[in-house]
Amino acid sequence: MRQVSAAMHILVLLALVWGGSGCGLVSNNPLEEERDPHYLTGKNRVISLDYPGAVEAFEKALETNPRSASAHFELGFLYAQRVTNFAAAIYHFERYLVLRPNSEKADIIRGHITACTQELARKVPLGPVTPAMQRSLDRLKEENLRLQQQLDFVNRRLAEATNALQFAAVSAAAQPLAPATYTNVQPASPAGVMMTNAQTIRSPSPSQSSARQASAPSTRTHVVRRNETMAQIARRYQISLAALQSANPRVQPRQLRVGQILVIPKP
Repeated sequence: MRQVSAAMHILVLLALVWGGSGCGLVSNNPLEEERDPHYLTGKNRVISLDYPGAVEAFEKALETNPRSASAHFELGFLYAQRVTNFAAAIYHFERYLVLRPNSEKADIIRGHITACTQELARKVPLGPVTPAMQRSLDRLKEENLRLQQQLDFVNRRLAEATNALQFAAVSAAAQPLAPATYTNVQPASPAGVMMTNAQTIRSPSPSQSSARQASAPSTRTHVVRRNETMAQIARRYQISLAALQSANPRVQPRQLRVGQILVIPKP
């Protein structure tokens, strides 16, 4: 009779141990959890950058031991940083905190839970987009594009005007000043007529002005357009690239700007 009572007592103790484990006789020891074959497979797949395979392996480790905090920890980080499933990451992080409430990683895990929650909140739309709202959004996009095009046009015109002013200033500074002409006035003659000496410079005749204008070199300019190169501009004006570069010594051939003004020499 005593032997039967002792056997019953042992069975009761075994039943308590079995029931207290929650899901069978599984271990909650970190070292034993990390020796699980599925857990080791998951770690190896993480090293080889096979993240979906690692998730599958850690999920199998949880099937073997649902109280494996180590597997929950690895799954939380995979879902938060590699597979991008923030809801699943929050679940596994929270399960880790339930199983290891006093872990030294608890604060870090709570920080990751907060970050995942914020990411989820960002992806939740504020409300349904009605057809009227969509039309308004489309109009705003078109208006924004039109304003951007106008701004680009104004910037180009401003650049052209600025380059033209700079070119005019440089050209004016390069031209020599005309010598001053003085007229020696002789005293008045008895008849009261003002006479000048023979050194007075007379105005050229129309024929002489035309001849001088024909002999003066004509200066041409070109406003750089989008995607133009100096070689293309030289071919357009039928001049050599070296002549174009020589006429524009301060211009970098590979750094042409839209609206920039180039001096085009005579062919």
